[in-house]
Amino acid sequence: MAQVTVTGADNGRVIAVRVGDTIAVRLAENPTTGYTWSIASIDDARLEAGTPTRETGAGVGAGGTITWPIRARAAGRARLELMHARSWEREAAERFAVTFDIT
Repeated sequence: MAQVTVTGADNGRVIAVRVGDTIAVRLAENPTTGYTWSIASIDDARLEAGTPTRETGAGVGAGGTITWPIRARAAGRARLELMHARSWEREAAERFAVTFDIT
């Protein structure tokens, strides 16, 4: 079982992983602006999301990263979509989507 890191540069891509692999989805985030990442949709039959962790920058108001641990739990093709939005707004400012080809 391997660990695969996915970043914003992978938006829209298809990534090959194996059942049991851990996928670390790392995206830039600055919660002090009100914008945070959340999972918009996930294929629960094939992917399992863990609790995200946040790393903040050194200064006040500095941005950081959020890392979502995702486990590939069954073979097949699975899509994961995250949205970057403020909790009080309906529309996402940005979306991130990736498809996993799980063998």
